[in-house]
Amino acid sequence: MSDSDSEKKKNSSDDSDLDEEAVNTVIWPVQIRVSIEFLSIGEVDTLNEKFQAEVRIISKWFDIRADKKKYCRKKDWNPNLFIENAMHDVKEKIKYKVAVVDNDKREITEVRMAKGNFWERIELQNFPLDTQELSITFASKKKTSQVNLIQNQGKISTIYFETLHSFRDQQKWKLYKMVNVSQQASYDIGSSKSINEIDPEANEFDNLHRIMKSKRAKFVATCYCSRRPAYYLINCFSFNFLITCLSLTIFSLETRLAPNRISGTFTLILTSVSFKWVSNRTLPTVSYLTSLDKYQITSIIYLVLCCVWHSTISSINLDMSKKIVIDKIAVGVFALCFIIIQIVFSIRIFKAFQGLKELKLREERFIRQVPEYDDDDV
Repeated sequence: MSDSDSEKKKNSSDDSDLDEEAVNTVIWPVQIRVSIEFLSIGEVDTLNEKFQAEVRIISKWFDIRADKKKYCRKKDWNPNLFIENAMHDVKEKIKYKVAVVDNDKREITEVRMAKGNFWERIELQNFPLDTQELSITFASKKKTSQVNLIQNQGKISTIYFETLHSFRDQQKWKLYKMVNVSQQASYDIGSSKSINEIDPEANEFDNLHRIMKSKRAKFVATCYCSRRPAYYLINCFSFNFLITCLSLTIFSLETRLAPNRISGTFTLILTSVSFKWVSNRTLPTVSYLTSLDKYQITSIIYLVLCCVWHSTISSINLDMSKKIVIDKIAVGVFALCFIIIQIVFSIRIFKAFQGLKELKLREERFIRQVPEYDDDDV
């Protein structure tokens, strides 16, 4: 049996719930033109990795049958579309429209209204200067060999201007008026081999083609929001900075007062550890370190080294005058290390702010390219 015959047999078996006449009215793969509009966005829940939103999804496809004026989902061919990252509380309303085109086919329009919570993988590497993607993953239960979800060029995916003003988490997040579309969700990245990694001599092109045809068709619309970092910069970074800075004042005690030096440093370490646990309560458990984690752990390690030094200098069998000289050198070394740590993390913060500026420029370019909305064009 040829490949084309087997493909037709597969397509027919997948549409067994439809009559044969309905299946024969489409040409594979069917091009589904999709437009996703963010009507409103509510709370962005970082801890539970979800966000609230209300969206309108408009899907259009052609059918060569033109003798009917009313679309019937059970009898006519349907791409079986659904929102892949919708959570259990999402409520949907779906309606269909039919428009006859060129007297020989009809254009089916599916208008889907969805409101509720949507799951999103939260990326916290740059926390608290992180930018989050808020995505709606629209998919078909059919494979890419049967259905292809593409951007509707006549009405592109976008976010309403009113959504920016009605955004409920404005105190915590800055919402950008920009929508990016793709055919791959963020959690799909890495699931298949990159085209640059394929070995042509190993016939891997055929394997890749077979994998892509067996995947579900998807259309992902993503808007962006960045965290307002002032709260964390003031209440986390600045307090950690002050706690670590206090460790240098302990060197003012004489080297013979090692118990006092060590107990003071222990107090700073316990304070830093407690402060770290409190600041992490608002974040989900992730397998990597955020920027805040790195800064806090670095500060704790710095305090531990100070404690080790205080115990070492007291146990060295030297004259007091030599100990004082060595201790002064140690103060200079620790002060230099402290300054280097602050410079390194200041550079990281500066780069994160530069990333936000680039996102702002992308937003401005998007606004210039997007025409005004027409609510009646659905």
